[in-house]
Amino acid sequence: MKPAFDRSALPYWDARAQRWKVSQPISPGPEDQRFYEACAARRVPEDGSELTALLLGVTPAIAQMRWPGPTRLVALDWSGGMFRNVWPREHLPRGAAGVRGDWRAMPLADGSVDFAIGDGCYSTFRDLEGPALLNREVHRVLRPGGEFCLRCHRRPDVPHSIERLFEWLHAGRFQNLDLFRWILAMAVHGDSIEGVSLHRVWETWREHVPDAKALAARFGWTDADQCARTALLRARALRPSRLRVGRAVSPVAHAARGLSPHRKASIPAASRSRLALTEGSFAKASGAPGVRLASRR
Repeated sequence: MKPAFDRSALPYWDARAQRWKVSQPISPGPEDQRFYEACAARRVPEDGSELTALLLGVTPAIAQMRWPGPTRLVALDWSGGMFRNVWPREHLPRGAAGVRGDWRAMPLADGSVDFAIGDGCYSTFRDLEGPALLNREVHRVLRPGGEFCLRCHRRPDVPHSIERLFEWLHAGRFQNLDLFRWILAMAVHGDSIEGVSLHRVWETWREHVPDAKALAARFGWTDADQCARTALLRARALRPSRLRVGRAVSPVAHAARGLSPHRKASIPAASRSRLALTEGSFAKASGAPGVRLASRR
């Protein structure tokens, strides 16, 4: 019997896909692509056969990066809207295919993938159970010695105050509202290990920006590429949901926890799990470190 996963967020992603316009550093930049490309190149089978790669999501910057040839790329996403509106139609590896499916129950055979890759995957879940299930599935589909490479959002080492962030916003220092919303969520999150509710992030925004349309007119933002996504944040906040944005290795520790035989493994025990941290770029200015997790079968 298949587990009954909560899929209440699916309408959000389908709606978001219709207005998809994401810029750096929310989307991967050249530095991120180089990191991804180097990771993929290391996973090419020694016998010269094709690399079987799994992309979690439809991130164009990853799908269209320089894959080592030959590569068989499969993109897995549960949103039909993402495939219709965001999945690129060109500059892909020959034979690249999109498959609709849930990351927590992948429609893929055991040990069928050399290299799995994703961008910000953990942050799409409402709680830590989602990343745990994701990583169990990644471990299942990876071949022995396979690798999982992803970017993780992290809070800044020196946190910004909420008041200062909105001072900067009203002064015109943020033209990228997607980036602002992430930084605001990090500020509201603080050091809580419980995460931050999206409702609280929305209420903080509404408290400091009572007239979003006036602010949009002042800075020339359009409904299509800025304010509409804030409305989607409000819509997503109407259901109970919590976002966790960790520091440095925290997402890696959660990933390891999801694969460890003991769910309560501590952060130092992460290296004993079946996925082990082998490399990270935690000093990146974008605050989105790249992480490589290697399968230990």
